[in-house]
Amino acid sequence: MKKAITDKDITAQKKYAAELTKVQTGLKKARGEFNQYAKEVNKGNEIFKRSGGLTKSLTTAFTSLGVQIISVYAAYRLLKTAVVGSIKAFTEFEKSLTDVQTLLKYNERTLERGALEILPKYGLAIKDVNRALFDAISAGIPATESVEFLHEAAILAVGGVTDLRTAVDGLTSILNTYSLSADHAKSVSDALYVGQKYGKTTVEKLVNQLGRVAPIAKIANISYQTMIGSLASLTKGGLNTEESVTILRQVISALIKPAHQAGLVLKDASVPTGLLAIRTQGLVVALEALNQAYRENPDAISGMIPNIRAFTGVSAFSEKRLIELKKIVGEVETDTTSLTRAYDEQMRTLQKRWDVAKSSVKSYGIVMGDYLSPALKSVLKQFSKMADMSRTQINLTMDATDQLKKGI
Repeated sequence: MKKAITDKDITAQKKYAAELTKVQTGLKKARGEFNQYAKEVNKGNEIFKRSGGLTKSLTTAFTSLGVQIISVYAAYRLLKTAVVGSIKAFTEFEKSLTDVQTLLKYNERTLERGALEILPKYGLAIKDVNRALFDAISAGIPATESVEFLHEAAILAVGGVTDLRTAVDGLTSILNTYSLSADHAKSVSDALYVGQKYGKTTVEKLVNQLGRVAPIAKIANISYQTMIGSLASLTKGGLNTEESVTILRQVISALIKPAHQAGLVLKDASVPTGLLAIRTQGLVVALEALNQAYRENPDAISGMIPNIRAFTGVSAFSEKRLIELKKIVGEVETDTTSLTRAYDEQMRTLQKRWDVAKSSVKSYGIVMGDYLSPALKSVLKQFSKMADMSRTQINLTMDATDQLKKGI
């Protein structure tokens, strides 16, 4: 005898039917979303084909809605394997270049092309190039001249065996202190390298200390070549770079603004003193006269220069050292080939060639990442939609199952 159907059974059947209807509606919606996703993937495929066929058609894997989650995941893995290197390089490049863009209103493609040109040519890292570009523009280098400026900085970095940001820092510091335009970058680069060549110092050490002496040197009309040559001479005499900067600054200060009595004694000894005299006759002439006076009357001169650091500087510029100082300053002023030769030698080393090869691959990856970016963004957008849709269907199915259990 069959069991009579109760009102409770009828209600449960209606609820179950309603839940099934929801599931069917969800499946229908999912099919629509899936078809839209396939269309977007096809658009992406066209771009991928034009870029050299990095991936085959992604839609062939999507044969039914029942395998949609596996298909989407497989497509994602395929994309990741094929283009992850390019996208990673591009996103790193895009992020660091965006930081530069915040500084100015300038054609970003122009800067992008310039950075991509520098990257493989000198074997530099993505962040180093764009950070150096940021530093250069922050320091006042016009955006329209920043790429050419960075080429000169890169040559100094490679030839002077330092990093790009240090090279940019040194160049911009001297250019700004001496009110020079960016087209003087090569001359300043040559001077810094020759200072390293003839002194017991490095480009990096000079750059790190220049800010302490360059301003007073500029006030006294002492050229950056004479300043760098003087520092090189002092380091060659046994002082480190920091000590040399301190002493040179004190010597200049003692000459341009001596105490009253000291000024009278120095004047009697025919030593140029005062800002106007140093500006007119120059540091080397003043040092030669001071050295001559010191040799003739050391007690009197030492008494007129009570600052021990300044006096140490005066005594450090002996007659022999002054001869060498003039020679080094002359080399700093005229040597325009040593840095180029050093750069060429560095670029021929195995390490640098390896750096160039790596940077070239990175540069290509950035270009490809830029090209593939629109398609990938579209695919990822649809991937997110599919993931949301899958979660919705799972929730609906679970709800229907729960209702069915309650109704039985």
